[in-house]
Amino acid sequence: GEGNDFLKKELCVGMLQARKGSVVKRVCRALLCSNTSHKKLNQYLEEVFNSSMSKGSHQSGRLDWKLIESGEEVVVEKHSCQRFNKESVEKAVEFILLGDFVEYLPWETKTIDLGLSDSLILPAITRKISPTEIWDLYRKGIPNKESRISKTSFFDIVNEVSVSDDISQRVSDESLSKHLYENMRTIRRIIKDFVDVESQQKYLDQVDKIVYFLRDSYKNHIGREDGCATHNIAYALGKNDYETQLPVYCVQCKFPFYFMDNLINQVEMWRADVDLLPLLKQSRDKLKKYMGQQVRNAYSSSSKGGSESGRGQKKKKTYP
Repeated sequence: GEGNDFLKKELCVGMLQARKGSVVKRVCRALLCSNTSHKKLNQYLEEVFNSSMSKGSHQSGRLDWKLIESGEEVVVEKHSCQRFNKESVEKAVEFILLGDFVEYLPWETKTIDLGLSDSLILPAITRKISPTEIWDLYRKGIPNKESRISKTSFFDIVNEVSVSDDISQRVSDESLSKHLYENMRTIRRIIKDFVDVESQQKYLDQVDKIVYFLRDSYKNHIGREDGCATHNIAYALGKNDYETQLPVYCVQCKFPFYFMDNLINQVEMWRADVDLLPLLKQSRDKLKKYMGQQVRNAYSSSSKGGSESGRGQKKKKTYP
């Protein structure tokens, strides 16, 4: 009757809200599983709470009910913490991070959740070969089973230190990789090799700012109707006939080229053994190509969005 339905619902609420493994959760589950089949209980949970229960959990509930029925006490499950050999773990991490297996992604990071609202931000790393291939090489390199960590632990570490698929996919973008990342990595090397030590860090910080702006923020500038050449899609792509050349008002859009021009003007002071001028000018052009690609991407996205939103809709009349 209504009493049984009320009790059943309250037991479900208690089971779903209680902490995992707690006595309250197990007792509520035991009472529910005592006289209700897994199929019927699961159907009720789905209909009323949009939840479910596995067969294993239902069987555990039946076992707990037998304990209660026989007068025994339901106690909190004890969890064990497996201890690892610190030296074995450190050697495994060193092996995984070998340059033959992974590569660092410039200007990309990965956040690792440490629990208790704490986290660790590390440089992003992508794999050159699969985790299985890395494991096979690790196992061959350390044939003594006692000196290496388990396969499961090894895979956990590999997956933890590697980046997710969305970052890997972003880095695989040709323009981002070629015109921005590889390009500015070259500029960093030039700065470290030829700029005086006192000024190096200032220039390196500016390189980082340029990369973050062009990668993350420039797309938000595209399409602004403010008369700036770097924001005007039609002007940048030559879609309209402009009689005069539009200026670049935006300080942020100007800065990458101001920075490159500043480096170019200082080449003679560096006394380099190689002619860096063509290389620096080429790097400057690559930044312009990257910005151009972002404009084309924005135009393509807006064109697709416009055509999709217009499908299946009747043309509205407009009145003067």
